Amino acid sequence: MLFKSAPKHHSHEEDSPARNRHAAAIRCLLVVRAFLRNGISSGLANHVMLLLTWMGLRAEDLLTMHRIHSRMKNFFDAAMVNPSRFAPSCVSLVSTVIAIGTSIAFVGVVGLVGAGAANAQSTSAAADADSELSKPNYDPDLDSWVFSAGLEVGASGYRPKADMTASELDPDAPRAVNISDERDGPLQIIPDRFDRSNVISALVGANFEVMAPRFVDSPWMPRPFMDLNVSAVLTAEVPIVRDGRPEPNQYAIDLESRLDPQGESLILGTGSEATAQEQGPAIFLGFGAAFTFDLESGSRLRVKPSFVYSRTIVEVSGLAARAVREQRNTGALGLGAFRFITLREDFSEVYHGIGPAIEFELDTNNRVGPFEMSVFLKGHANHVLGDRDTRLQQNNPEFPTEFARWRYRHEPWTYRVSTGVRFRLVGKK
Repeated sequence: MLFKSAPKHHSHEEDSPARNRHAAAIRCLLVVRAFLRNGISSGLANHVMLLLTWMGLRAEDLLTMHRIHSRMKNFFDAAMVNPSRFAPSCVSLVSTVIAIGTSIAFVGVVGLVGAGAANAQSTSAAADADSELSKPNYDPDLDSWVFSAGLEVGASGYRPKADMTASELDPDAPRAVNISDERDGPLQIIPDRFDRSNVISALVGANFEVMAPRFVDSPWMPRPFMDLNVSAVLTAEVPIVRDGRPEPNQYAIDLESRLDPQGESLILGTGSEATAQEQGPAIFLGFGAAFTFDLESGSRLRVKPSFVYSRTIVEVSGLAARAVREQRNTGALGLGAFRFITLREDFSEVYHGIGPAIEFELDTNNRVGPFEMSVFLKGHANHVLGDRDTRLQQNNPEFPTEFARWRYRHEPWTYRVSTGVRFRLVGKK
């Protein structure tokens, strides 16, 4: 090494960038001076040039320093040849004075360049801030993440199909021989039926949303967002297809019947049905972009198209209840004269779907601490993925050849509409 840096002295005040650059400039000048005196290689010259360029010094300045130093070096070499004119002590003294003067000038130039750059950067930042504040759609949350939570209520609906069928009665099972079509049922356990019905469910749950800073500087200020809705489902069991009024726990004889003898068709609580009931929780996860519009009233409207993933649960149930007359007589019969077939099966099906949604959110300009309140209205169309058929079958354990079969087919599209209030964490004004 041609020089050794002085030990560092730490102070309680943190070194400023300008002081660090001044120190680097002095060291760089010493390196250049030593290299110019002893001969500089191309590799070291490149390193020195990069260092000087980083500090703001141009290549022309380095060449000028090199020419000045060469002339001074030639002058002092001549003086060393003729000691009578210049004493060696004077040479050292003058050389030292010139080096110090050059160092001071160099440090001054670097300091001016650094101060100018800092000034330019500060001015540019202030100009950017003024420009941002002058935008018509600007508000403080456009360039920050906004988290929100709220309450969402709504309804979903679809129109599924269902059909049911069954086997005939087991010929080996006991049954009266004086069967009459007028007072007794058919040979098939339940008749074939097909139908469809509307399933409407109420949804009540929580809504959570994360909105990212804007990613494009445009009049609409688009911002990506993600929202999650978890809702409880409030709905009743809906019969999709039904025949009679099956109530296995309430078998009874119709005492008002005038038929004699009494037959199978006079037993209350018999029939068959296939039902559907939506279960909770229902989960909806959406990803989209929010577009901002300023209204003349001073409020802000966000239009938020998105794609939503949904996970819903539907419990499908099948029930068949049949009374078979076993005794052969012509008088009034009690329940003991009948054999009852009760076949029941149910299954909870999980459906996954995806589809478009659109939301309109309006700021109310009402604040609760750091939270800003907004109201929203949302519509969602959901396409069910995968297999939409559910098949159920139940055999009579007493006579296994007797069975009932139900088939439920979920609608490919379901629809949801909801509204709610949202509290957005935007900070205090």
